Amino acid sequence: MTYCNPNEETLGNILRLVLLSEVYEASGQRDMFKTTLIEAKRLSTRLLRQARPIDSEQNNDKKRVTSAIYTSLAKCAEVDGDICSAGELYKEAMHFIPGDEDTMNSLAELYLQNNRLSECKHCAETLLRV
Repeated sequence: MTYCNPNEETLGNILRLVLLSEVYEASGQRDMFKTTLIEAKRLSTRLLRQARPIDSEQNNDKKRVTSAIYTSLAKCAEVDGDICSAGELYKEAMHFIPGDEDTMNSLAELYLQNNRLSECKHCAETLLRV
């Protein structure tokens, strides 16, 4: 009998949820897209809380997936006009992958579009240092 590592199984489930959310998005099922991503976010956050520091390479994979989920939810919030949530989700995504240029750039653009110029400037200056 083969036993699976529950963390790998959970990471696999998270990746399948992300894939399913992309299918929902492509087919115009926005509510299912968001619901599925929220579930993936819940599972990935729980998985990271359970992670052991010794598994650093595995943890990096989990952090990348979790950051991508938060970024997708931020973009969704942005489209919905929920600018506050979008900004918070982008910041949370950067918590998992500090200095991620794409996420930082998306946050800077969000700030610029909403006339939050000092925050936009801070993001742009940070990006120039990366």
